Amino acid sequence: ACMEQTLDRLETDLASMRPRAQAWATGDTERMRALPYREQMDTCLAALSANSVVRAQGVDDLKGQMLARWLEEVRKASAEHDVMFAALPVRQLLDGDGVVESLRREGFELQAN
Repeated sequence: ACMEQTLDRLETDLASMRPRAQAWATGDTERMRALPYREQMDTCLAALSANSVVRAQGVDDLKGQMLARWLEEVRKASAEHDVMFAALPVRQLLDGDGVVESLRREGFELQAN
């Protein structure tokens, strides 16, 4: 399913890439949200999490564990530094219930630039 969705995205997403890049370059987040985008990563992460070798290593929710680890590192960095910078894929930043919202719930003040 991961490979199929990845190939499908490559075949169908070409038309949206240029307008998405132009919206990104100008900081037009509303336009980025409005443009169609087929995300295959959730399917790929679920496939990895279901793999018996990966599960034997204690990984059962790869996406959740990645987010938890990232947030843990942010907490550690914020304890040591007054100002931080982090870069993430745009899709993760635009996700209404992702990294940005998790940080806001924890009381972080975020500035979009």
